[in-house]
Amino acid sequence: MNKVGIFDDVVNNSLPNKEGICFRTPYNKDNKVLATMKVAKLPKGNLKYDFVATNMGQDDLAAIILEHAQKLDTFEVKWSHRFGGLKQDDKGVKVCAVTPQGEKFFYGRLCYWM
Repeated sequence: MNKVGIFDDVVNNSLPNKEGICFRTPYNKDNKVLATMKVAKLPKGNLKYDFVATNMGQDDLAAIILEHAQKLDTFEVKWSHRFGGLKQDDKGVKVCAVTPQGEKFFYGRLCYWM
């Protein structure tokens, strides 16, 4: 999230989990606690932040991503497009999108984040 510049917005718009992590069986089964890992029990210096995770709705995260992406000159939303597949080589990727008008193909060259 830091690399793409959304970290601060995600943290500021979510609920931080400062308690710890709880592993459970599926909710539709018995929701039994299998293990817990409390933040207070972790050795000092193991956490980069004062939380282990943040919680937010998928729609809220999507809104943050969209807001940041729309600031880019090369970004465009293609509504009514469904991912159909992709082919990748060492120079880029070709994506197939299924639209109401049929299949469309998009090509993007690879760039590596440093």
